[in-house]
Amino acid sequence: VAEVGLISMGMTTVAKPCGNLLTFLTHDFVSFGMTSGVWENLWTTILLGAALSVSVLTSYHTLERQQIFICGLLVAGTMVATLIVRPDFGRLITGALSFGVMPDPPPWAPEAARTSYTLNLVAVFGYIGGSLSGYLAYSSWVSISGWGINSHERIDEIRQRAASGPRIDYLPDNPEQVRRMHRLLAPLRWDVGLGAAVLMIVTTAFLAAGAVVLYPRQEAITGSAWELLTKQADIWRQIHDALVPVYYVAVLAALWGTLVSIPEAVTRVAHEFLSAIWPRFEQFPVSRLKTWIVCWFFLTSIAWTWSGITFDLMIQIGAFVSVSLGLSVIFMCVLYFNVTLPRGYRPSWWVVAGGGLSAVVLLLCAAGGAVGLARKLIDVWTN
Repeated sequence: VAEVGLISMGMTTVAKPCGNLLTFLTHDFVSFGMTSGVWENLWTTILLGAALSVSVLTSYHTLERQQIFICGLLVAGTMVATLIVRPDFGRLITGALSFGVMPDPPPWAPEAARTSYTLNLVAVFGYIGGSLSGYLAYSSWVSISGWGINSHERIDEIRQRAASGPRIDYLPDNPEQVRRMHRLLAPLRWDVGLGAAVLMIVTTAFLAAGAVVLYPRQEAITGSAWELLTKQADIWRQIHDALVPVYYVAVLAALWGTLVSIPEAVTRVAHEFLSAIWPRFEQFPVSRLKTWIVCWFFLTSIAWTWSGITFDLMIQIGAFVSVSLGLSVIFMCVLYFNVTLPRGYRPSWWVVAGGGLSAVVLLLCAAGGAVGLARKLIDVWTN
C-alpha cells in the first residue's frame, strides 16, 4: 500500500529529468511565451502519459525483449565512455576497499549533500538496488518463464497445495529430486548473478566517469533543479561532441523503459497480494487492475510534477519507503521462508549468511534514512 501510494514520486524523479532534457533540446524551436519551468513540466506530463499508455498494452515478454535491447545499449555506451575518459583504476580499487572511509563533501557541493550526508548516501544506495515491487514481481516473471518448479507438468496442483497452508510439503525428499531441482534453478542463479554484476559495473562506471569529468569542474545540481541528464552529458562530450546525441537517445530510451516497466511490476504484486487476502480476487483480470493502477500513477505523478517539490526530497522519500524500508522487510521474509524449506533445498550456509548480512545493512539504511528524513521534513515544515 505504501509503495502504490508513493511510487509515483519515484516515477516523477525519472520522468522530470527527461522533461528537463527535452526542454533543453527544444528551447530554440518552441517557446510560445512560456517559461522553461512550464515547458519542463509539460514535457514531463506528455512523457508520463505516453509511457503509461504504452505500459497498459505491454506484456511481460514484450517488456523483457525491449529492456534487453535498451539496457544493452546504455550499458555498452557507459562502459566504453568510462574507459575512454581513463579513470585511475588504482585509486578506484583502493577507494572501493577503504571500508568505512567517507570523504567529506566539498564546499561547493549542493546544500542537501552537505547537510543531509547520511540521508543522501542511503538514497543513492537504495536506488542502485532496485524497488520493492521489482523484487516481489520477480517471482511472477519466473513463473511466466517456466523456470524451476514452474516447469512441472502438475504445477497447477502444486500451487493449490502450496496455497492451502504455510508448510512446504510438496517437495520430494529424494536426493536425486533435490539435485534435479538445483539444476532447474540454474537459470535463476545466472539471471540474478549476471544482473547484479551488470548493475555493479554500470554503477561503478557512472560514478568513476563523474569523478573524472564532473568533479574537477565542480559540476553539481541544486536540490530543486532537475538538470541531471544535461550535465551528465559532459562525460560523453569529453570523448567527442558527436556522442552527446547518442547519449541523449540512449538515456531517454532507458528511462522510458523504466517508466513502462513499473506498472507491470506493481500490478503483478498487487494482484498476487490481493488474491492471497481475498481468494476470489484471483479471477479479477490483471489487465483491468493495471489500467486502474496506471490511471492512479498518472494522476499522482502529474500532481508531484507540478507541485514544486524539490528533486532531492522526492528521491529521499521514495528511496526510504520503497527501498530501504521495503527491501528490509523482504529480506527478513526471505530468511524466514528459507527456514521453512526442507533442509536439502536450502542454499549453502554462506548464501544464507550473506542474506542475513544484507538484511542487517538494509535495516541500518532504513534507520539512518528514517532519522535523516524526519530531520529534513521537520526543517522544511518549521522553515
